[in-house]
Amino acid sequence: NRSLELIQGGILILVMNCFNDEGLTMTESVYHLLYKCAKSILSPNEELPNYTLPVYIRSYDECVDKELFDQYSFEVIHSNMSAVDFKFYGQLKNNEMELEEFSRKQTEFIRCATDSVLREALESTGKRSKVDIDQLSNQFWSLYKEHVYQNPDDFDIKCYQTYVVLKKL
Repeated sequence: NRSLELIQGGILILVMNCFNDEGLTMTESVYHLLYKCAKSILSPNEELPNYTLPVYIRSYDECVDKELFDQYSFEVIHSNMSAVDFKFYGQLKNNEMELEEFSRKQTEFIRCATDSVLREALESTGKRSKVDIDQLSNQFWSLYKEHVYQNPDDFDIKCYQTYVVLKKL
């Protein structure tokens, strides 16, 4: 484990996505829309089961698990949770950004993080050409962008993060 690499007295700073106090990530609308678009594009019996976003979001308590840190000789010096606000929605509401630009930026932001998962699902059967995969990927992201455009209030998203400062004992 990587904790062995840290010398005694060394500091480790962790930043982890987490649920808020209500048990929400505040990005649920993104995950729901990704799946909705996947159902529209991917073959239901072969490709859709392979469309999996490998994300595990922890609760705050999991992020600051004293028993786990004790096991690896860490002391929690500081921890807190805060919301990271994606500025696009605020810019849209403050008329600093047009709806078209908002939907484009929101889509590009999510696409860069998840397009590889879509492409892997499309490649999983070995039946699709690169041209087909490129076209279906573009179709997927056009659907995504159109939904964002039609439902911008669904994308007032935040990301809750836990910040933990540990000291190696």
